[in-house]
Amino acid sequence: MPHSPDAKSSGPRSSDPQSLDPKFVRRGLFVVFVILILDIIGIAIIMPVLPAFLRELTGEDMSGAALDGGWLLVIYSAMQFVFAPLLGNLSDRFGRRPILLVSVFTFALDNLICAAATSFWMLVVGRLLAGISGGSFATCSAYIADVSNDENRARNFGLIGIAFGVGFTVGPVIGGLLGELGPRVPFLGAGLLSMANFIAAWFLLPETLSKENRRAFDLKRANPLGALRQMRHYPGIGWIMAVMFLYWLAHAVYPSAWAFVGTYRYGWSEGEIGLSLGLFGIVRPLSWPSCCRNWCRFWESGRRRCSAWRFPASALPAMPLPGRAGLSMRSFC
Repeated sequence: MPHSPDAKSSGPRSSDPQSLDPKFVRRGLFVVFVILILDIIGIAIIMPVLPAFLRELTGEDMSGAALDGGWLLVIYSAMQFVFAPLLGNLSDRFGRRPILLVSVFTFALDNLICAAATSFWMLVVGRLLAGISGGSFATCSAYIADVSNDENRARNFGLIGIAFGVGFTVGPVIGGLLGELGPRVPFLGAGLLSMANFIAAWFLLPETLSKENRRAFDLKRANPLGALRQMRHYPGIGWIMAVMFLYWLAHAVYPSAWAFVGTYRYGWSEGEIGLSLGLFGIVRPLSWPSCCRNWCRFWESGRRRCSAWRFPASALPAMPLPGRAGLSMRSFC
């Protein structure tokens, strides 16, 4: 019979966060925050050049290149789905630090392979590695949980959202500017950035999960189906997961198609695509906190209704608006 997990069944723990040295905690959080930002920049930096790079590599037209780009995104996401719980369980067994270091190094290797790719299948291999290393986000979350307590948990986990916001704002702009030099240059830049990330983490990243608090590797927990079954212990979480799945299913159209639409429909260069994505990254976090705060004041059941209206508002950019009107709507929604 399903039950809420108690402290003993909630998984391995680090030392009591209250007893950790504040300097140790700050250093760990800072390094993980930098790892997240650089990893996300490494993902976003290649978005503006995918249309030109795929057409150069495969010789196909824009529709064929867009289809190839979609398959690359499917491969990346599928690898994340499979390997995120695996990496999470490995970090419970061997500690956070070695798993994060391997993930960052693998991501650097992926980008260097893509930069040197001479065929579409080399890109596939690179995206496989990127998806595997992308599962490190789960390990970063576990790392933050290790050094958090009830007083600072929300603030510390907010660093993940900040890292995504900064990474997806700065990354495309850098990628667009580098893309003006050639479609392979952003991949090379992402690889070098990730390698620098790995070297810095090797010297600066402390371990937070002590050996006595680690647990044996459990295959039932180390696969996505097993991880989903664990959610049965949390009442109501299934509906939230279903809503977020549908939301991200629709949202995935944006990173997979925006660069191709901008190139084909508006004739934008790599630099212009990067700037448009950067504008989206800037305006979105500035506009939504204000909107949600005002909506929550207007409605008595604020958070629930604000969330409910957030999803149809996100559908507005799908309207076939002309030119930069579509970009403006996409930025605010």
